[in-house]
Amino acid sequence: MVPLYLRGRGDSGNNFGLVYVTLPIGESTREGRIRALKERMTAVKATPTAPVAFEILRAFDVAGAAVERLGVGIFTSKASIMVTNVPGPKARVRIAGQPLQSMMTWAPTSGHLALSATLISYAGELRIGIAGDAHLPIVPAELVQGFEHELAIGAPEAVAALH
Repeated sequence: MVPLYLRGRGDSGNNFGLVYVTLPIGESTREGRIRALKERMTAVKATPTAPVAFEILRAFDVAGAAVERLGVGIFTSKASIMVTNVPGPKARVRIAGQPLQSMMTWAPTSGHLALSATLISYAGELRIGIAGDAHLPIVPAELVQGFEHELAIGAPEAVAALH
């Protein structure tokens, strides 16, 4: 599941729709996986899926807490992980006159989702945050090590192709 930001919704809220993207785990090469993922994201962005999901989630919210929980449960039961990319500032920023050295974030999960991966860029660096339910048979640190391994063996060029 990927939250897709909806630009131009007419208000200043954090408007996003949720879309489903099948991870290309059957691709044998890193480049093939990245290319397939980019193609899938481009295709889903061209559909009305995200705006429709936004309106459905908004209707669930208006209907009350019980209906909202049911709706979130329906949406999240169809996914295994929330993956999001947060583009941060391209140049270093200052807070109270001091340069901010790094940024980090973890996307929250809800409903039936117990795992999230958040990629955040800041000043030419990429950080990956993994959040997982303590009862998962997955060790978040091992996922991070997997990402680090992929990047260490030459993925920077392929990752740059995603942007």
